[in-house]
Amino acid sequence: MQLAATPAGLCERAPVAEADLLLTVVDRSPLDVLKDTLRGERPGVRIEGDVQFAAEVSWLVDNVRWDAEEDLARLIGDAPAHTLAEGGRAVAQALRQLASRLPGMGQA
Repeated sequence: MQLAATPAGLCERAPVAEADLLLTVVDRSPLDVLKDTLRGERPGVRIEGDVQFAAEVSWLVDNVRWDAEEDLARLIGDAPAHTLAEGGRAVAQALRQLASRLPGMGQA
């Protein structure tokens, strides 16, 4: 899948073209990517192309946090968005606890 940065700072699907920056997730298993994510780690990535652009993308990943609840509230209202976000946080916490019990994922 190819993405392009929009002037608003968002990403959109891009037509197939020569990329300025290519980021390839090197973990072969989606389970490994999930494990890394649950541990709060980034998955392994191979970077090809514009090094300065890669540094800027890395800074954004480290410093910008998406407020999904706020965006969801614009669509469905504050109370339903808050309820869904709380549910999402509970599911994420349960997954983290499960992951900590899996072999190689953390303390038992």
